[in-house]
Amino acid sequence: MARVVLRGIAKMFGRDAVLDGLDLYVPDGSFTVLVGPSGCGKSTTLRIIAGLEKETRGEIWIGDEKVNDLPPGKRDVAMVFQNYALYPTMTVRENIEFGLKNRKVPRAERRRLINEVAEIVGLADCLDRKPGSLSGGQRQRVALARAMVKKPRVFLMDEPLSNLDAAMRHQMREELKQLHRRLGATFLYVTHDQVEALSMGDQIVVMQGGKVQQAAPPTEIYRCPANLFVARFIGMPAMNILSARVCADGRELKFLGEAQRGAFRGTVALPDAQAVMLKPRNGAEIFVGIRPEAVGLAEACSAGGEEFRGFRVRGTVTAREILGADAIYRIETEIGTMTVKRGSETLLAERQPVTLFCPYSELHFFDGQTQQRIGGDPRDAGGQDMMARRRAAPTARTWAHAREPVLEPVGGGQQGERG
Repeated sequence: MARVVLRGIAKMFGRDAVLDGLDLYVPDGSFTVLVGPSGCGKSTTLRIIAGLEKETRGEIWIGDEKVNDLPPGKRDVAMVFQNYALYPTMTVRENIEFGLKNRKVPRAERRRLINEVAEIVGLADCLDRKPGSLSGGQRQRVALARAMVKKPRVFLMDEPLSNLDAAMRHQMREELKQLHRRLGATFLYVTHDQVEALSMGDQIVVMQGGKVQQAAPPTEIYRCPANLFVARFIGMPAMNILSARVCADGRELKFLGEAQRGAFRGTVALPDAQAVMLKPRNGAEIFVGIRPEAVGLAEACSAGGEEFRGFRVRGTVTAREILGADAIYRIETEIGTMTVKRGSETLLAERQPVTLFCPYSELHFFDGQTQQRIGGDPRDAGGQDMMARRRAAPTARTWAHAREPVLEPVGGGQQGERG
């Protein structure tokens, strides 16, 4: 096992910067997942750690050793690729054994290691078969076994499940998590699939534009996205993002029309805690986010409890998508177009008028210029301090990130119509 540290890594292809001053800390024994859109630099990062790509500048540390000048075979890492990279004319045993032969491992030791890892990954009965007779999941297990038999300090996995069908991906996710717990090794895993990232990793690293946008546990990534990109990228469906102007010393939000930036669509009164947080931005435009699953129907919500303090907004269902247990609705509201996710037990009809309920505790705020998060976890009184500490300190995880209609507030908001 070993930690992996990248400091100021840059990678240029001609004049194009694929990685731009990348800082990353992968804790010893962690299951760290790099996730991001195509072209964000996540696979290049993995290949640089493995030594398959040469960095333009920066430092690479594995454990306490700087490995910039070490060839791939001397870095004590093992890589699992998307396409398995198996030899079709060799048996499973021979595929697993190939690297051991190259390292001149004695025959008896090779046999012991192969039997050991084959038992772990469930291939003990397949050792004499060839890859062509195996399922996709079994082939991926062979690739894993070939990496495991080296007993590396770090496992590097580049989208290893992307060629599998949905059912097999789910099964292999569970098997990889169990394998990680059993080995206790450092896993660095690349994927574009946020379901894989959130369900497997104990540290999620969201990348975009060759930089780390946020590195944190999955619950923090989801509940407290560091910036607008992370908020939009993580979550399915994506977080609702609306433009608004802060007014009345932070006590009000005036939502802006989507087509016409100067036109207000509605005003929402805010409770004292959020007013204090937004007061320094009085008069400025910000982005307001709320996740589709956090938006409820007003008639289903009571104003009596703390969890139901929020505001109501009227709208009309314009489209719906039924996904078994859940249904996703597109709703045109007074403050903009919103996506709502709720159970499919009682379905809403297209063109049906509805009144939505948005809890204050579920609102996320982002600076209109920098697009960075304002405050911390909306459901955690200490969240603002937590996010401030992350931004201020050089943490181990990042090494560095006409009159408008008045919408009806419920509970703790400022009451009454505003001029």
